[in-house]
Amino acid sequence: MKNFGIYPKITKDYILNRISQEDIMGKFLNIPVTNETLKSNSISSPYRTDENASCNYYYNEQGRLRFRDHTTGLNYDIFDVVGKELGVSSNSKQGFVFCLHEIARAFRIHKYENFSEVKKYDIIKQEHLKRQKKRKNLIEYKVILRKFNYYDKEFWGKGKLEFNDLKGVYFIQTIYVSYDRKPFKHYYSYSPYDPCYGYYGLKDKGTKIDLWKFYFPLRIKGDKRGTRFKSNGYFIQGFQYLVPDRFCILTKSFKDVKVFNKAGLQSCSVSAESTEITPQEASYLKSMFDYVVTCFDYDYTGIKLANLLRKKYNFHPFFFNNSFDNKDAFEYTSINDISSLRTLIQQQYNLYKYEINLENQKLIQKLNFIQ
Repeated sequence: MKNFGIYPKITKDYILNRISQEDIMGKFLNIPVTNETLKSNSISSPYRTDENASCNYYYNEQGRLRFRDHTTGLNYDIFDVVGKELGVSSNSKQGFVFCLHEIARAFRIHKYENFSEVKKYDIIKQEHLKRQKKRKNLIEYKVILRKFNYYDKEFWGKGKLEFNDLKGVYFIQTIYVSYDRKPFKHYYSYSPYDPCYGYYGLKDKGTKIDLWKFYFPLRIKGDKRGTRFKSNGYFIQGFQYLVPDRFCILTKSFKDVKVFNKAGLQSCSVSAESTEITPQEASYLKSMFDYVVTCFDYDYTGIKLANLLRKKYNFHPFFFNNSFDNKDAFEYTSINDISSLRTLIQQQYNLYKYEINLENQKLIQKLNFIQ
């Protein structure tokens, strides 16, 4: 039947009644939605350098398909993904309409069945993208701090930590966020039911913005308040507090770093277990310490990273495995004392030193044989 140019308004329902979420997400990220990509840490981020897959698709409680980056905290639905490509916010009225038309054009529905309409749209889109080309996707935070209170004492006390043990932990009252140098907007305000702790990573060398990672301990998976972690860049937590020593523990959370520090041990933390440290960072750690031990979660992601760092940098892995009743140092000290943790790590240190000495002896024997 001939179309006389009379079309209904393009709406969200119009799009989703004709095209599935999976087809839209797969087309714009060029990564199909499958059972495999719905698994945690199954996708490398298309938005940054991500040598170890740290992203995945998932469905929220409302059945909306979303893309999640476990390292940066980025969490997009299909319209956010399209908006990201166009350089617009899908949360604004104008930006959302732009996203709807981009989807309709990509799948050649509505008026975009007509090639002349496609050409008109492409001209408008190209002009817009030229204006966006020089813009950088920057996230900047401003924070207002608060005082340590009773609820903080209760939370950190679970790991036998007191206020004086929490160097590098910032108690957050309010967070303001700016995207792409736009005006700051309110993002978070403190509540005893939703506390936030900030970890500061100094300034980014390129953009000169302050790097932050925020931890919301009482949030759960799929929480409407947002994700448990939020950050605006990669950095090793606690790196600036390290001092030369014989032994260092590279762990997976700044909470564990503080527990190890309480036990008198040098420690720092990766941004996420799905993110490998750089060769430069590994060299720095090896120049500061005789032995570097990793202590990640005893799951697929943690074991994978531990094995990788052992092969590349000879960092010896240690796990709170199934023989323990806890999964990390913070949980361990919730039912044991700090001295017990130090004894446990000392045993690991002695074992590691023994293995290193054994390897050195074998190497010496081989060199003597060659001579």
